[in-house]
Amino acid sequence: MKKLNWISWLCIIIAGIMMLFGAIDFLFYGVTGGFLGVKHTTTFFQVANTFLLATICFILFSNRSEKNNK
Repeated sequence: MKKLNWISWLCIIIAGIMMLFGAIDFLFYGVTGGFLGVKHTTTFFQVANTFLLATICFILFSNRSEKNNK
C-alpha cells in the first residue's frame, strides 16, 4: 500500500522537525523550556518518539498488506 509508505515518510519528517525544535529549545531556553510556548524540553522528544513509533507501525502494516496481496 503506497499510502501507508507515504504516511510513514511523513511521520519521519514530522519527527525530525520535532527533534530539531527540541534541540533549539534545549540550546537557547535550557531545561525549563519556553520555545513555541512549550514549558518542558522533553515534550518535543516525546512527540517525536510517538511519530517514530507510528512510522514503525505503518511500515509493518504496509509490509503485511503487500504479503497478503501476493
